[in-house]
Amino acid sequence: MNRGMAFRQRLGILGLLGLLALAADGVGRYYSPALMGYVVEQTLIEKSPSGTDQAMLRSRFEALLSTSRSREDKYQILLRLSQHLEKVQALTKPELEMLLQERPEKSDTRTPEISWNFFCTANV
Repeated sequence: MNRGMAFRQRLGILGLLGLLALAADGVGRYYSPALMGYVVEQTLIEKSPSGTDQAMLRSRFEALLSTSRSREDKYQILLRLSQHLEKVQALTKPELEMLLQERPEKSDTRTPEISWNFFCTANV
């Protein structure tokens, strides 16, 4: 009987750990856009030219994000900003203006997909 009870306890603990993992995944998915936006915003402020008004920069950043029609568009904007910010030590005023005004077409921001036909028709 003790073995049966120990198995049930282990199974119960395993179930609770599974629920905890699912809850952590859900919380992460819910808060990840906000966290990603916060990190990009802070990096943008940190790398902005000296003398830049932080309140104005924040409002322009929020305005840029508010122009996105969907969550995917917002991710693409944040990804584009993040990729540019990781390459530079400090932004110049023209770079900052370009980042906060430019709206690239959707096809320009995505990684091109290579189809299976590409591999099948390649000359060997």
